[in-house]
Amino acid sequence: MGSVWFRFRQEVVRGLEKALQGFELKERPEVETMVQDPPDPKLGDLSCTVAFSLAKPLKKAPRAIAEEITALFPSKRHYVAKVEVAGAGFVNFRVDEKVFVKETLERVESTDDGYGSWHIGEGRRVIVEHTSVNPNKPWHMGHARNAVMGDCMARLMTGVGYDVQVLNYIDDLGKQVATTIWGIINKDVDAGDEKYDQFLGKLYVDVNKKLNPKVEKEIAAIIKGIEDGEEGVFDRAREICTDCVKAQLITAYRLGILYDLLVYESDIVHAKLLDEAIERLKSTGIAELDDEGERAGTWVLRLGKYGMDDKVLIRSDGTAVYTAKDIAFQLWKFGLMEANMPVTEFGIRPDARHLYTTAMKGEPWEQRHAEIVVNVIGMEQKYPQQVVYHALKALGHEKEFANSHHLSYEHVTLPEGKFSGREGTWIGFDADTVLDEAVKRAREEVEKRNPDEDDLFKDQVARAVAIGAVRYALVRTFPEKQIVFRWEDVLDFDGETAPYIQYAHARACRILEKATPGLPDLTKLTEPAELTLVKTIARFPDEARRAAEEVKPHALANYAYHLASVFNDFYRDAPVLKAEEDVQDARLALVDAFRITCRNALELLGIEALRKM
Repeated sequence: MGSVWFRFRQEVVRGLEKALQGFELKERPEVETMVQDPPDPKLGDLSCTVAFSLAKPLKKAPRAIAEEITALFPSKRHYVAKVEVAGAGFVNFRVDEKVFVKETLERVESTDDGYGSWHIGEGRRVIVEHTSVNPNKPWHMGHARNAVMGDCMARLMTGVGYDVQVLNYIDDLGKQVATTIWGIINKDVDAGDEKYDQFLGKLYVDVNKKLNPKVEKEIAAIIKGIEDGEEGVFDRAREICTDCVKAQLITAYRLGILYDLLVYESDIVHAKLLDEAIERLKSTGIAELDDEGERAGTWVLRLGKYGMDDKVLIRSDGTAVYTAKDIAFQLWKFGLMEANMPVTEFGIRPDARHLYTTAMKGEPWEQRHAEIVVNVIGMEQKYPQQVVYHALKALGHEKEFANSHHLSYEHVTLPEGKFSGREGTWIGFDADTVLDEAVKRAREEVEKRNPDEDDLFKDQVARAVAIGAVRYALVRTFPEKQIVFRWEDVLDFDGETAPYIQYAHARACRILEKATPGLPDLTKLTEPAELTLVKTIARFPDEARRAAEEVKPHALANYAYHLASVFNDFYRDAPVLKAEEDVQDARLALVDAFRITCRNALELLGIEALRKM
């Protein structure tokens, strides 16, 4: 639905464009990219650097150009109160605060839970693929980072109007799965009462300690049996993987993460998607048979014209590398394949909707073609992902190439080092154990703050605080920056954490519960703390839109923390319940606008907005 801040910014941009018509220029600069936040809010609400870019063609000093722009800026305007020249040539803009405050708060109240949403997507399909944990282990915190970022992206894309479909890719053809299956067959063990993914993860660690050439050969035979759909081997592998995925879904649902379709890698092969993709690459001459050196007998994707190294797709033994299957999968996501994958119902999600899975037999997946695809995959997959996208480009799918996005991320580590599935360093820091510990610690904090509340309240709040804390800790950092997991960073009520934001929301709710506001006179909101909060609230829709369009979920997390901080400054500097009645009414309207904005921001992050903590 847009925002008042967006309209203010657009008025600035259009005014600058009109002012520049007064200059004799061969090329018009792209003013919109030059309008930004000034380094110091005291300088204004928006600033433009266009005068610097015009200094050379106009052969004038930037400040002189800035003064001319200011003089030519349209006098008829709604939001812009003042245009000023600053420094060596900046053009700064101040918003009409009376108009801005009134329209912002009225917009928030009238749209309520729709505040921050847009219709940019117009119902077009976006596919977000995330999680993709091998079905032989539980999630550790690195996997959870992937899933939480992917889930936030799905929420953001839904918020700007796209029809989002979430996929979880199940790698059931890899050596890790085959190694685990070998362990089950040869060790005659079962999970008993242990959560099945935990059981498999520990078994995998145990088998890796005892690998030898004979075992390696037997594992290779299992991989081939799964890929060939060999009776007995394939069915047993699918059963084991499915039971593991069911256990992993328990973890996902605890974190509020949902999927629409589980896609098994083996089904991409069995449904002939891989064959179709390879044949298409061969027939267009993009993939060639190499007959020299180490690559003799392999099919290689030629990428030299894109400034990239060539990539082997089919090994000399006829087996496909992961990237070949990823190319087929990416083509399928965009609806560019003749072949399709049968699907069947896998179960019912916590929201009562159906979850589907690909299968050897089932109904054809009635897939709407995606216009945008976001793949959430680790940084180590940067080159393979670029190979996938450039394969689409080489096949002539320029639009799909441009609309393929890799949300890459770094690992989550412990202070002692990285997680390793093979070595078992995840044990004690898998997502379930971390969530259990987070709930326990949150419960202790809730007990301190609310000793008189009943156990049901304490348990519900503790779960919401714990899940919010873990989710926020995994999404707030720039994705390509490593996270070192420390408890003191996750559950701090005063630091950059979800509990801090949740507590600000709860504080706003408490203020509103203690008063009965009258009809507010919003012209009473003139204090710096009040105006800063209004401007921060006004930015929310634009922050949400930018986070979606730029595939930056961490940006919204950072905004939510900033919003909470600005509200806490307002609460400190502008008392609400002790103010005179007319001021109190206006401030209560502002508190309610913050409550709505904070709640909506938390919802996009998958975090519960608590009314009491």
